[in-house]
Amino acid sequence: MSIASTTSLLVAALDLHLVQDVIGAIRAADAAEAVAKASPFAPVPTIESPRHIHPDPIYVHPRVIHPDPRYAPRPIVHCEPHVEQTNTRLALIESSDKPAPAHSNCPIQPPWAVLPYQTPAKPPAQIKIVLYRTDILTKGTLLDVFI
Repeated sequence: MSIASTTSLLVAALDLHLVQDVIGAIRAADAAEAVAKASPFAPVPTIESPRHIHPDPIYVHPRVIHPDPRYAPRPIVHCEPHVEQTNTRLALIESSDKPAPAHSNCPIQPPWAVLPYQTPAKPPAQIKIVLYRTDILTKGTLLDVFI
């Protein structure tokens, strides 16, 4: 637990204890007042504490998932030497192995099929030249004439 949650839990517990003390003081004052007002011949009223209901705890078990068992194929040993295929799916996969077509109708080649020398060269990077213009384009041509 972090310090913030521990601190807030402690403050809540202290607040609860304070409220319980105040309620106990109020009940004690009410009982003392009832005894003082009662006549000596009247029975003393009793103040009952409120009922507390404590339900039985409910224990919920976590959900357990049992996957189907998987059995790996094992070799079969015979007294007489012969070959036996144990997995029919493996036999179907081996029989359906066909070579992939060499050419397709798409004109674009996949990136893994392009050889490095077929890759076009990148254009050279351009260097940006920044021109700074001064206030006076050509110096020495400004003439001040005072008439």
